[in-house]
Amino acid sequence: MQKQITAALLISTYNWPAALDLVLSSVLLQSKMPDEILIADDGSTEETKTIIEKYKKLFKIPVLHFWQEDHGFRKTLILNKAIAGAKSDYIIEIDGDIIIHRKFIEDHINFAMPGTFVRASRGYLNKELSAKLISKEISKINIFSKNIANFFSVVRIPFLWPLFEKNTKSKVPNYMKFMDATWRSGVLMQ
Repeated sequence: MQKQITAALLISTYNWPAALDLVLSSVLLQSKMPDEILIADDGSTEETKTIIEKYKKLFKIPVLHFWQEDHGFRKTLILNKAIAGAKSDYIIEIDGDIIIHRKFIEDHINFAMPGTFVRASRGYLNKELSAKLISKEISKINIFSKNIANFFSVVRIPFLWPLFEKNTKSKVPNYMKFMDATWRSGVLMQ
């Protein structure tokens, strides 16, 4: 029997608490939760910390906030600190302005293969749709929502996945290809 992998969701953020709020609310809706959430904060203000503290109370899994002072763009340094603090085997990385599909973590775990790294594209929301989401004028988007660019990167149609597979090692659904994921052991110095 194969060992069940553990997965961390790593979210990078910098001074956009309204977007982070949307990201974390989409994580709350996951069909399968990650084992931990790592927030890599490149020097945000107290407002971001307040959002994170709110979600720490809502999640039943660890939500770890890795913060560093704002001395310019140093995202890679805080990402490294967060990865070093991870307990999970598999790390799924998204930016702090990514709203994830409710099957995102579940699908990722199902497609995870040791020694692999996933990198691809995402769907883009225009300013109007983004503003409506942030202001809470609307709370959901779907494939029929207007103002989404790169439409086919956000569609989740599992029965079509085999048509796009080149081999068994590339079973990654198109909608998942907007983020990075790798094995913790592959990024930490041994």
